[in-house]
Amino acid sequence: MRKTGRMRPATAKGSSEAGRARALRPAALPLVRDLDAAPAALPGVEAGPIRGSGGAADGRRSRQRNATRTRLARAALEVFRQRGYDGATTAEMARVADVAAGTFYLHFRDKRDAYEAIARDTSRELLTRWRADLSSDRELRGSIERALRLAVDIWRSDLDRARLLVEGGPALGGAAHFVLVDEVARSLAELRHSAVPAAGDRGRALLLVATGIEMGRVLARRPAAEDELEALIGATLAAF
Repeated sequence: MRKTGRMRPATAKGSSEAGRARALRPAALPLVRDLDAAPAALPGVEAGPIRGSGGAADGRRSRQRNATRTRLARAALEVFRQRGYDGATTAEMARVADVAAGTFYLHFRDKRDAYEAIARDTSRELLTRWRADLSSDRELRGSIERALRLAVDIWRSDLDRARLLVEGGPALGGAAHFVLVDEVARSLAELRHSAVPAAGDRGRALLLVATGIEMGRVLARRPAAEDELEALIGATLAAF
């Protein structure tokens, strides 16, 4: 008869190595629904329309899809905050959002796509607040100064997000950058009661966007850098 093998008890060395491995493993992040102290300005990116036969069922599916996408975007921001861009994984984003790992890819291509969604949401927040504050009787310089100070407020509202977007992740550029510049240029044209931005509006928009990003960098490094922020605002206003 062949002798059957028996399970050997773990050696002290094996146990200590397993303990070290557990200690090095990052702590699990809480689910999105448990983030009671999460900042209010978390991204909620709207999904595209769902094609179908219409009616209440399609409306319900669309709301569910949007809710899942919003949860994933919030989870992505939380994972980026805790792990940094390089250490973040789509699997952990899905886990924090409390959805299956494959569900992430129904809403975002990869973690870069989720990161860019956070950047778009931050830009949208600034534009929405600025447009709501625009007044036809306010001079151009006053509107520009208001936009810059709103940018400071938004960066300050979530310094971890500021550090992620201006220093911690890949450089933002390309199509998303030009869309933001175009939207700012259109807002400047509206101040002149024009539906079409002029060449000067686009130049001013480029300067505004560049200054807004630079103020984010300043705040990410020195949250109390009032002197440097005021110098940036003054230099930008001098160009108008």
